[in-house]
Amino acid sequence: MKHHSAVVVRKPWGSRRIFLVALAVALFAWVLYLPSLGNPFIWDDLILIGSPEIQTLDAATVKRLFTTNFWDVSDATSGMYRPLTSLSFHTDYQVYGNQPAGFHQTNIILNAAVCAMVFLVLLEMFSNPLLALLAAVWFAAFPMHVQSVAWISARTDIVATLFAQVSL
Repeated sequence: MKHHSAVVVRKPWGSRRIFLVALAVALFAWVLYLPSLGNPFIWDDLILIGSPEIQTLDAATVKRLFTTNFWDVSDATSGMYRPLTSLSFHTDYQVYGNQPAGFHQTNIILNAAVCAMVFLVLLEMFSNPLLALLAAVWFAAFPMHVQSVAWISARTDIVATLFAQVSL
C-alpha cells in the first residue's frame, strides 16, 4: 500500500501584493516621523544647511561636492566623502529654500524607502512574508533610528543604508 504524504505548497505572493505591503511599510515609517516636520535646524544643520554655499546648485558646485570633503563648507577636516548627501542638501535647498520642514520631509521619505527595502530584502532572503513584514515594521519603529531621521545632518546614515539595501 502506497502512502501519499501531504505536501503543502505555498502560493508565492504576487508582485502586486508585495508592492502593496512594501508601500504599507513605507507609509507606516513615514507616519512615525511626521512629528519631526516641525523641528528647526539644529547643531550641524546650521553649519551644513545654513552655509551660503548651499544656495547655489550649478556645475561647479556639483564638481566640488564630488571632489572635496563633506565638511568643506565649514573648513573642518573630517576626511568624510559624502557627495550624494551633500547633493541632496543642495537639491532640498533649491526646492524648499531655508525651510527645515522640507529637509525633514526628505529624511522621512528616504527612511520610508529604507524600511520598504528591508521588507523586500528579507522577503527575498527568507521567502517568508510574515517574517519580512514583522521585521520591517520593527525596523521602522526601532527607536535607535530617531537620530538618523529627525536630525537633518544625519541623512548620511539613511542614504548609506538605502544604497546598501538596493545593492542587495
